[in-house]
Amino acid sequence: MAGGGAERVEGKRGTPFLRGVPWLRHAGLAACTLLAVAARGYGYGVEDQNLYLPFLLKWNDPSLFPADLLLTQGFARESVVWVLLSALGRLASLEAVFLGTYLAASYATLFFVHRLARAWWDDGAAAWIAVFLWIPAYTVPGVANTTFDAYLTTRILGGVFALAALEAFFRRRNGASALWVLGGGLVHLVTAVPVAAGLVLAHGVRGRWRPAAQVTGALGAAGGLLWAFGAGAGRPHALLGLYSGEWLEVVRQVDAELFPLLWPAVEWRRLIFLLACFGGLAAVRFLGGRATPAEREGLLVASGALLAAAAGVAGSAAGVALLVQFSLLRGTWLLILLLALTLSGSLAELLRTGRVWGIGLGAFAAAGWATGAAALQACSTACAAAVPWLLRAGDGWRWVRGDRSRLLRGLLALLLLVLLWHLVDFLPIVHPRNLFADGRPWLQAGILAAVAAGAALLLPSLRGGRAARVLPAALGLFFLLVPPRPVAMALHDRPWFGRMYGTRVAHARVKGARAEKDREALRAMGDLVRRHVPEGASVAVPCDWMTFRLDSLRSPFVTYKDGAPAEFDAAYCAEWLRRVRLVRAFEEGERRWTRTPDQRLPEAVWRDLARGHASVRLEYLVSRHDYELPVVGAAGGMTLYRLGP
Repeated sequence: MAGGGAERVEGKRGTPFLRGVPWLRHAGLAACTLLAVAARGYGYGVEDQNLYLPFLLKWNDPSLFPADLLLTQGFARESVVWVLLSALGRLASLEAVFLGTYLAASYATLFFVHRLARAWWDDGAAAWIAVFLWIPAYTVPGVANTTFDAYLTTRILGGVFALAALEAFFRRRNGASALWVLGGGLVHLVTAVPVAAGLVLAHGVRGRWRPAAQVTGALGAAGGLLWAFGAGAGRPHALLGLYSGEWLEVVRQVDAELFPLLWPAVEWRRLIFLLACFGGLAAVRFLGGRATPAEREGLLVASGALLAAAAGVAGSAAGVALLVQFSLLRGTWLLILLLALTLSGSLAELLRTGRVWGIGLGAFAAAGWATGAAALQACSTACAAAVPWLLRAGDGWRWVRGDRSRLLRGLLALLLLVLLWHLVDFLPIVHPRNLFADGRPWLQAGILAAVAAGAALLLPSLRGGRAARVLPAALGLFFLLVPPRPVAMALHDRPWFGRMYGTRVAHARVKGARAEKDREALRAMGDLVRRHVPEGASVAVPCDWMTFRLDSLRSPFVTYKDGAPAEFDAAYCAEWLRRVRLVRAFEEGERRWTRTPDQRLPEAVWRDLARGHASVRLEYLVSRHDYELPVVGAAGGMTLYRLGP
C-alpha cells in the first residue's frame, strides 16, 4: 500500500497477476480499451464537438464559414488540444485523427487507473478489478457529464492528466504530479481545478508546503498561458465580472447545470446519494481503524474537490463569472473514482475468501457496472467495504464501542433510506420516470416490498452473520424485478418478457432507431445544401439542427447549440438572443423557456430577415413547411428555399 507522504509497504498483499509480463499487461489493457469503446459507444460530430469542429475546419480551410456568429468567439483556442488536432488534420482526415486520439485516451485512462489502484493496494488483482470497474461511463450527478464521454472531448483528455497527477501523488513523485497538473490545465482547465484543489489540501494538511506551492503554481501558469493566448487572439473570456440582467437569464436557461440552485430535486438526490455513500464508507473504514495510508490521503483529495465544489455553488449563487465557468461541481467525479478504487481492493479480498456473500457482493457490483449507474457502484462499494469487518470473528460490532456502534448503525440506515428515496431515479431499465408509468401494480408493489424487506432485514442479518442467506436472495430478487440493461436488450423482443415488463424495454430500441433515421434525413439535406448554397451564404435552419455546419459546411443563421458560449461573452450572448427572438425559437416563460425548434414564420417575415441581414448573406431557408418561395431542392422531409433575389 502507498499514500502520498506515507512509506510504501511492499509485498504485504502483492500478487504476481500479470506481473513481470509487460506486453501481456498492455495487451490486457488494450482488450479492456476495446471493450470500453464497445460498451460506451463512439461518435464523431456529435454533442459538444459541434462547437469545436467548425473551428478546426476553418483553421485548415479559411474560406469556410466567413461570417459565422459562432466563429467570432475564441473559446476553442483555450485548450492546446484543438490547435494540435487541427495541425494533425492537415496530415490525415479529422475523423481518423479524432478516432485515434479517442482510442489513445481510452487506453491511457485505463492504464493510469491500473497504476493508481496498484499504488493504493500493491495488489495486481485489485488493479485489474479497478480497470474493470472504470470501463463504463458513470453519470456525474447534476452536471450533464459522465466520467468518460462517448466522443472525443477535452474533458476526457484532461481526465487522463488528472489520473496521472493523482498516480504520481500517491507514489510521492510530487514534481511529476505538478507537471501533470500543468499539462492538464493546458488541456482542460475545468478538469484540472478540482484535482489541483484536492492535491493542495492534501499537501497542506500534512505540512508539505513546497509541493502545495508547486501544484498551485502549475495551475496558475496553465490558466495564465491560456488567458494570454485568448487575449492575444483578441477574444478573451469575461472572467472577473458578475452575470446580470439578460446575460444572467440567458446563461441560466442555456446552461442550467452551471447553477446548482436551479437543479431539479432529482439531481440533488443523486448528489446526496453519492455523498452519503462516500461519507458512510469513510466512517466505516476510519472508525473501524481499517483505512490505509492511501485511503487517508484519498479522503483529503476528495475533501479538497468538495471544497472547490462548495465554492462553485456559492459562486453560481452570486453570479461570479469565473466560478460559474469553472463548473466546479464536475469535480465530484473524483468521488466516483475513489469509490471504485476502494471497491477494487475490498472485492479482491472478498473474492479470495470464497464465501457466498463475497461472490454476491461482487455480482451486485457487476450490476452497477452493467447499468453504468454510479449509485449502484457507490452502494456496492459501501457494502463491500463494510461487510468484512462487520462480520469478522462472528461479531460484527466487536471492534466498535459505545457511541460508534450507534453512529455506524445510523449511517448504514441512512444509506438504505437514501437508496429507497433514490430508487425511482436509478434502477429502471430505460428511463427513471418510466418505473411507475407502465401500469403494472404487481411490479411496483414488488419493488417497494423488496426494498422494505431489505431495509428491515439487512442490519440484523449483518449483525447476526446471516448475510450469506439474505444478500444472494436480495440480488436474485433485484435481477427479477429490475433486470439489468444487457439482459433487457437481449430479451426485449420475447413476448413473455414484454408481458412481464411492458414497453419500457422496447422504448430504448424504438427511440434509437428513430434518432438514426432523423440523422440520415439531416445528412441528406446537408448534402443538398452543400451542393447548391455558395460558401459565403448563411442559411436559416430549424434551431435544433446542431450538426448543420458539419453536415453542409455552411453557416446557419442561429441554432440552440450556438448559445452554449454565451457564458463567456455578454456581447455574443446579446447577439445570439436577438437572433433566436427574431426566429421565435423560444416561448419565454417566467421560470423556464420552452423551445419551439420548428419555426413556422410567415413568408414576409423570412424575406424581411434576409433583407435585414445582408451582411451575413442570409439567402436560404430550410424548413419542413410549405412556402410560396423559390424551391432549390428537397431531401429528408425538408425543403431548401431561396430567400434572396
